[in-house]
Amino acid sequence: MPEPTVDAPAGGAAYAIRPGTAADLPVYRSILFHAVDWNLERTLPSFEEIIDHPGLARFHRGWGRPGDIAVVATYEGEPVGGAFFRLFTQDDHGHGFLDEDTPEIAIAVWPGHRGRGLGTRLLAALAEAARVAGIARLSLSVEQGNPAAQLYLRTGYALVAETDHDYVMVATTAPEPRGSAG
Repeated sequence: MPEPTVDAPAGGAAYAIRPGTAADLPVYRSILFHAVDWNLERTLPSFEEIIDHPGLARFHRGWGRPGDIAVVATYEGEPVGGAFFRLFTQDDHGHGFLDEDTPEIAIAVWPGHRGRGLGTRLLAALAEAARVAGIARLSLSVEQGNPAAQLYLRTGYALVAETDHDYVMVATTAPEPRGSAG
């Protein structure tokens, strides 16, 4: 995992990106909630109802199994977002599943800290962690209409599938093999 980086935004406070740990499980649960709670016009059930929904619970239950990797964004030492990935099987996976070798990611930045480049930095840190772990690509699912889809496209994710409600995107984390000239 690369060393955490620190920036000093306006006002002198410091943002940092650090590796996630097993103790950050509450942060991972908040990432899932904030990833769902992007549409201010939509009324959602409670935090616990959302997090315990089987479609989201598979992303955090039993955290710490092989292949679980996370990064956490902090502001003045407190979590303000993060990103993580997890490998799934053909029989148990999220909407962004491609195959058993491609982890699905979740990412969110808390309201009030968005628009400051943290999403871009989190995706870069997660991609670097994947490269270090020997993972060639990452996938995700994002609801149509979610402005985060533009972030994913800007940071190298490509649209590979579309459903009635979601886009499935994938990014390569390892450099492409160089071909020989001629």
